[in-house]
Amino acid sequence: MKEIASIDLKALDLQSQMNEFSRKVKEETLIRSLFTSFKPQIKGHPKKEYLRCKLIRGHKRANRKIKKGKLLYNNQKEMSERGKQNWQSLINVHLKHPNALDSVSRTLFEPIKFKTKSKPTIETSRSFNTDFCKRYFADVGVRESYYYYIEYIFSDLDPEELSKYLGFTCCPDQKHNLDCAYKWLLMKRYANQIIIQDLRLEPWFPESFDLLPPIDDFLCNSFRKYNNLC
Repeated sequence: MKEIASIDLKALDLQSQMNEFSRKVKEETLIRSLFTSFKPQIKGHPKKEYLRCKLIRGHKRANRKIKKGKLLYNNQKEMSERGKQNWQSLINVHLKHPNALDSVSRTLFEPIKFKTKSKPTIETSRSFNTDFCKRYFADVGVRESYYYYIEYIFSDLDPEELSKYLGFTCCPDQKHNLDCAYKWLLMKRYANQIIIQDLRLEPWFPESFDLLPPIDDFLCNSFRKYNNLC
């Protein structure tokens, strides 16, 4: 059995890192600094607008597929039970708020910068800036749906799958340890809470919810090829 890489305990103390990094550093900046993009057009850490664009476009696409009765993944067997539950929650929210979600999910509702000349847009915003994002999340039904979309993405704490989907990695050598789990949990918090709060809007949360996905899922996903734990 291969030895699990040691854990840097300082990585588990967000406040300590913030104090070391800078007294003025924003929490969202620190969280983004824990990841490195492997997209050629994005150097270094993932930028705020990149994350807004990636997550909003993914949310729009998910709702368009739900409207057509399709799965985000082509084969439902690829989903874990937790993933299936979160996808069903997305469907249920779409049934509750079809007008609001269909409106923001239109391909017309997208910044000019991201549209080709052959595809019209009703937007005047040139990017996924604060103004555009604030209008996107203005309806509480959209924020409810977005919450379950983030839950769906993070259904399984699998660093490799999350890296592939989001376009950045938690560590350069892919030897994942509990540091990585902590980083992805922070990124989940960034996605479903900080992004919304940054717009001076209230994130939507259910009355009861799991703060953390099961850590044993992470251990299985990360080390199954090295150990016979799963």
